[in-house]
Amino acid sequence: MSSIQRLNLFLLIVIIILAALKFLPKDSEYYALTSVAADNIQSITISSENRQLVFKRNGPQWLSVSSPEQAIEKETLSKLLGILKTHSYRQFEKTENNLSAFGLNTPLYQLTLDNLVIRFGITDPVENLRYVLLNDKIHLINDMYLQFFLADEQFFFHKADTEK
Repeated sequence: MSSIQRLNLFLLIVIIILAALKFLPKDSEYYALTSVAADNIQSITISSENRQLVFKRNGPQWLSVSSPEQAIEKETLSKLLGILKTHSYRQFEKTENNLSAFGLNTPLYQLTLDNLVIRFGITDPVENLRYVLLNDKIHLINDMYLQFFLADEQFFFHKADTEK
């Protein structure tokens, strides 16, 4: 192999490495929806246009305000609190035009975690990601939290309590 061929091979390898570094996803590009820790949340309010469910933390346990005697399934609420660290694929500032276009001017669902209010809009039909409004930013997140708004209150109770 001539020196020119070796140089060309070396340059090709450098180009491939640089291209891989440029186009491969980086861990630093992960953008969590919030920086709030789930352990710090003391109150959860799930609201839709026809109902509201409120849960309060009492030490390590969660209680329903409407049925405080029934144990709440901790894993279910942990999954819901996962929204705090869910990946925000895109973020942009809110305007009156995009609030209405994304179903956020009168959202069907709202999640309040202490004083943090997350409003849920429509789903992007191409990417199957949900538009949510948090503070003054619109985010696109995975559409995996809708079940919490559609389920009845029994969904949140400890399974042993509901099987009696």
